[in-house]
Amino acid sequence: MYNSIFDDLFPIGFARPTRFIFETNGVRDMNPAVWSKIENGYRAVVKTLGIVEPKIEMTDTGIKVSGENELYGKKYKTEVNLPVAEEILDNITDVTYSTTAGLTFVTVKVKSPEKKKIDIHKVSEKI
Repeated sequence: MYNSIFDDLFPIGFARPTRFIFETNGVRDMNPAVWSKIENGYRAVVKTLGIVEPKIEMTDTGIKVSGENELYGKKYKTEVNLPVAEEILDNITDVTYSTTAGLTFVTVKVKSPEKKKIDIHKVSEKI
């Protein structure tokens, strides 16, 4: 009985993998991107397995990493939206990226906020 059910579910004799783990510096199966702080900005590492040349776009709310590829007659597609806080989005000066070994590294350079000089002085009247 069990074999006939198994054959119906997986007709060529192979089942789904029983143990599947992908984790690299915070990028995991259910978390395809992770940000880290770098000098003068931030870097996202995005899982783009099967994509040879991803497309990087700025959106109103952040950065979109997408791509499509066909290998051995099968299509592979990735789309990951990376939300960015408005304070950072307004201060981005440069976005660069590179792709290697199924990972895309998106580097966002931001201008440093100016430090304000705050005047502190004593007042003679009581508040």
